[in-house]
Amino acid sequence: MAKLIFSSSLQLPDGAGSGLELVGNTVRDLLVDLELHFPGSRIELVSGDKLRPGIRVAVDGELSNLGLHQRVDAESEVLIFQAVFGG
Repeated sequence: MAKLIFSSSLQLPDGAGSGLELVGNTVRDLLVDLELHFPGSRIELVSGDKLRPGIRVAVDGELSNLGLHQRVDAESEVLIFQAVFGG
């Protein structure tokens, strides 16, 4: 199972930020599995068929531009975080 980790800046249900082991082959699959464990949590991260603006994903330490479509392995560590903008 892939490990899904959330940055502390995201407002998710208690227990969802400490690293969850979820089943899936893509980031989308992991978030569907997350929704089964924490109903309503997916709405904070996904809008339609995309990640919400400002939400980013890193898989095994590599920033992904594929968002929900990014493939993951059973041993992957997936970090979901809020992007920091400014200058």
